[in-house]
Amino acid sequence: MYKRIVSVLLFTALCSAMWAQISVNRLFNEFSRAENVEKVKLGGLLMSVAKTFERGNGELANISGIKVLSLEECSPEVKQRFNERVSKLRDNRYETFLNTNDGRERTKILLRFDKDLIRELVIVTSGDDPALISITGKIDPKDIEKWSSKKRDGEQ
Repeated sequence: MYKRIVSVLLFTALCSAMWAQISVNRLFNEFSRAENVEKVKLGGLLMSVAKTFERGNGELANISGIKVLSLEECSPEVKQRFNERVSKLRDNRYETFLNTNDGRERTKILLRFDKDLIRELVIVTSGDDPALISITGKIDPKDIEKWSSKKRDGEQ
């Protein structure tokens, strides 16, 4: 009987810990319905149209979708709830690429890999102007280096 009680308690504790962790998809879905949130989703047909108007070296060629949530216009309560959820963000499918803390502002960049390609890049900011950006596709990590060096060199 004692073993069963301990097993049930351990199982309950484990479930509670897992529920407290927040995934990227859960975070996006939860706050996409918040009042005054600005939400943009580009995928499929819209990405195809955007690629036809692209100038330059075809940076959009391997991007299949973009999702953006901006909570800038949301109430302080919604922003606070988002910031609390971001602090509990744990998604084993992603690797942390960058984690910065600048006063009240915090930024996380997460990467989800499949083989040697980045399948999703997620940027989450918390603080006074919280936001979540997700870019999906088949992105070669070398492309990110190219984009970064163009930015440093002042190219458009």
